[in-house]
Amino acid sequence: MDHTAPPVTPADLARTYYRGRDGDHSRLDVAHAVRIAEANGWIPLDFDCEAFRTLNRLVAWILSDGSIDERHLPTFVAATRIDRHRLVGLFDDLGIDYRVVQDERTGATRYRPAVHASVLGRLLSVLGVPAGPAAGGPIALPGYLDRAPPRVRREFAETYLRNRAPEDGDIVLLREGSIGYRFELAALIEAVSGERVTVSGGAVVVSEDATRSLCA
Repeated sequence: MDHTAPPVTPADLARTYYRGRDGDHSRLDVAHAVRIAEANGWIPLDFDCEAFRTLNRLVAWILSDGSIDERHLPTFVAATRIDRHRLVGLFDDLGIDYRVVQDERTGATRYRPAVHASVLGRLLSVLGVPAGPAAGGPIALPGYLDRAPPRVRREFAETYLRNRAPEDGDIVLLREGSIGYRFELAALIEAVSGERVTVSGGAVVVSEDATRSLCA
């Protein structure tokens, strides 16, 4: 298994500017975005670099409790003080500040990068997070997880589950995605936790032992 192949290159990021409805960006726009990502150490990536480990957790965060809109602006939900502390720590690791966005409809507190948000959103999209209208369609786990080292797979599952697990380590029901996505997610969590995870009644059923293994 190749653990050093870069999941994201400068060319991968550049291609996101020439797809779909926003494909009218100039070469200067694209070059500027690539320079920003390179200056921040976000590209190129391999499985061993610290930036990738942080981005991997942010991918899990978006898929479990966030979104990327049609402008490639990522938004993260942090429901508790502990969640906010974890999220801000990830922003700090990437060297970016954040701003708070209050959802007037639901009252939820959401967080967005205060700088270079669309560049970060495009990187997360390259890594496998659907953006814009695609976010409402079928989702799948990021393809890089298939060849990622165990540490990366575990950190992804841990982040995903912490956003959805009760604080008392009880059984967790993850009701999301297609049946295929639920089986993918169940297989990942079971593999990295070493504990029983099943799919039943339209949900991923994460046992107490699996939850505690990852979230203790």
